[in-house]
Amino acid sequence: MLYFIVNPASSSGKGIRIWEQTHALLDERNVEYKAFMLRKKGETKRIASKLSASGEEMTVILVGGDGTINEFLSGLDSFSHITFGVVQTGSGNDFARALELPDDPARMLDLILSGEKVRPLHIGRVLAGGVAHSFAVSSGIGLDAAVCDAADDSGAKSFLNSIGLGKLIYSFHGLKALLTNPVMKVTLETEKETLRFDKVFFIAAMNTKYEGGGYMFAPEATPEDEYLDLMIAEGIPRIKAVGMMLPARSGRHTGMKGIHIIRCRQARIHTDRCACLHTDGEVPGYFDEIEYSLSEDRLRTITGY
Repeated sequence: MLYFIVNPASSSGKGIRIWEQTHALLDERNVEYKAFMLRKKGETKRIASKLSASGEEMTVILVGGDGTINEFLSGLDSFSHITFGVVQTGSGNDFARALELPDDPARMLDLILSGEKVRPLHIGRVLAGGVAHSFAVSSGIGLDAAVCDAADDSGAKSFLNSIGLGKLIYSFHGLKALLTNPVMKVTLETEKETLRFDKVFFIAAMNTKYEGGGYMFAPEATPEDEYLDLMIAEGIPRIKAVGMMLPARSGRHTGMKGIHIIRCRQARIHTDRCACLHTDGEVPGYFDEIEYSLSEDRLRTITGY
């Protein structure tokens, strides 16, 4: 069975516009499907739990952005009988970007209906405050999470989304946070080593290459392997950190002093102060200790490659 979960409010109404195009194409091709229209936060998780508990073989397509994807994954009890896909409508769309998915609904529907490009992908896990959270794209503690928190509270986000420039809100708040956000002392334990860092701006656990609306923080990261790529920014003078933003769009920041990429299967991070945490741009709170890992099972996912 083919199910669609639609976030009509995604990207200030872009979600409903893309869904109208998509369901017109489905009706035109006489495709049997069922659609769930989201009305409030938390509903995606409830629907995901219900679908995964059914045990029925199904394909579930989210019409939304990275935040809607995150909520859906957090509600899944099992990956075993689900094939997953995304019709991108968000402001960042980092998951769709990493999977090289087309932004045209007709081309994406061709991929969905063909069933030819499906790959088993790992999902990231983070344990914080005794609560487990999932992430498809990335999870970070420190500056990048503070940017997500500020962007969600910003009235400018809705305006920029409405004119197709939603990604700029992350760049604006990223620049502001680089100049003002406090640094952290960090102890990092992986399955291989224990490392200590002073003056850390942020640590991002990357399951894909991108976060923040197209910043290629971890050029080698892929959800197809058995590793997370931790990108750590530390000990960089603030003015030079500002200059890192442009090279980070294309992954050229990795050779800069103070940028570390650590590949690991799991990691425990302790900070000297409570810092903001995000999972795919969603903010569960502030913590001084978290643990990262990957899902044991893989989720069959429609890709563009």
